[in-house]
Amino acid sequence: MLTEQFRNSKKYKATSPYHTAPDTDSVNYLTDLNFVQTESAKNFFLPENRPIGYRLFAEAANKAGGVISLKHFGKNIFIISDPLIAKELLTTHASKLVRKGIMNNLLRTHIGDSVLTLSGKEWLPLRQAINPSLTDSAVTSYLPSIINSFAKRMDHWLDQSRSKQIAIDQVEIYTTLYYVVSKLLFGVRFDKEDIDKLIEYDLSIFSLWRELAPRIISPPSWVPLTLENRIKRLTVKTDKILQEYLVKFQEHSESRQSNYCILTSVIAGESTKNRCPLRFNHKKPIDLIKTLFYAATFTTALTLEWALRILSTREDLWETIKTEIDTLVTDDLSIINAMPNLIKTKAFVLEVARLYSVLPSVFKTASSDINFSLGFIPRGSAVITSIHGIHTNSLYWEDPFAIKLDRFILNGFTPEAYWPFSLGANSCPGRTLALSELVAALALIVRRFNILSQPNLSLEGGCEGQVLKPLYPGNYLFEPRH
Repeated sequence: MLTEQFRNSKKYKATSPYHTAPDTDSVNYLTDLNFVQTESAKNFFLPENRPIGYRLFAEAANKAGGVISLKHFGKNIFIISDPLIAKELLTTHASKLVRKGIMNNLLRTHIGDSVLTLSGKEWLPLRQAINPSLTDSAVTSYLPSIINSFAKRMDHWLDQSRSKQIAIDQVEIYTTLYYVVSKLLFGVRFDKEDIDKLIEYDLSIFSLWRELAPRIISPPSWVPLTLENRIKRLTVKTDKILQEYLVKFQEHSESRQSNYCILTSVIAGESTKNRCPLRFNHKKPIDLIKTLFYAATFTTALTLEWALRILSTREDLWETIKTEIDTLVTDDLSIINAMPNLIKTKAFVLEVARLYSVLPSVFKTASSDINFSLGFIPRGSAVITSIHGIHTNSLYWEDPFAIKLDRFILNGFTPEAYWPFSLGANSCPGRTLALSELVAALALIVRRFNILSQPNLSLEGGCEGQVLKPLYPGNYLFEPRH
């Protein structure tokens, strides 16, 4: 669509479509070769704009028609918000786009050598190790455990409420996901003390991302009091807790069949396919654990929080979801059979993930020159795929900032323009698991509570590092139904 528009445009020059002012940081629009500089690239990176930088990227790229080039501190930066161009770059030229830079280094310090931080040959074995545990059939086998763990936690909320309303905050949402995923991953739930510690450490790490600032030289993580060092010290504590539960899993290996979990599935996949070099005697097995744990907790918890925030402000959506679940779900375990028919609930989850993608921007670096259908990206350039921009691109989404369940109920959208789990080889392998967790959580909440209306609750988002969180904290008010 867009590629052909540009190729047929009189303004498009295949040889060199980008114009950059040589002596100043600048913004340049691919669609306007007669561009008059009206804004500075510096505005994208001002400290006060950091929380909304993802939105500035999206708006600028969409204004330009899907691609924009910047020059900042002498570095070429390309922002992509057209899904066809992004797909071309992340598939055809995937080997030339690598994860590097300060943001990736800090993330790697936190979650280790993960599918979110590695590239190329390092990335492939880890992805292969994970894949068998996240197939549709594997996720179906996890559903009883997921529902049982969510139900236990929400029954705890009922006990706390004592027939009165209860306030659920961000920390409680994370606590619930950590509780559910620990059982799902290790076959045993975390102790409350360990959950409290993990959440304290992890939230402290993510709050440090607020201090992230572009710089030419990044000091090594062993330098005291640097951002990297503070994150590294907290990460040592989280690693210790996760390592303890990995040891518990290994010590009780004889009970793996009776406590079927993700690690059981990973081992089964390795033994049957005999192709993945990543095994538990790998020098850093903690990397596999952290990949699985954080992929299934933090992003899912944030999406659930956005869902609760929207339902708190939109009584019409709450009534729609509640009516469907009340009609199809008779008890907790019936959610498993009802899930394929919870069409409106799933459409709501998909729409939340579209408008509030937890990772609204994906940052990569061109490791070599790239010639693509619209021009040339020099080696060393930063390439930012604006997921938020793709999801609010009016060429692909009608009324993109509105929440419309019919987009997904009636298949009234372009699948190539739906990127909350990315696309291609680097797409998130946990899509089915995340959607199942979110639909199950909403169904269990509906069975137990009414979500009280808070029409003034803000739906503004802001980024901490790379993740999108509510800009203004708030509680979600639940009232027991029975």
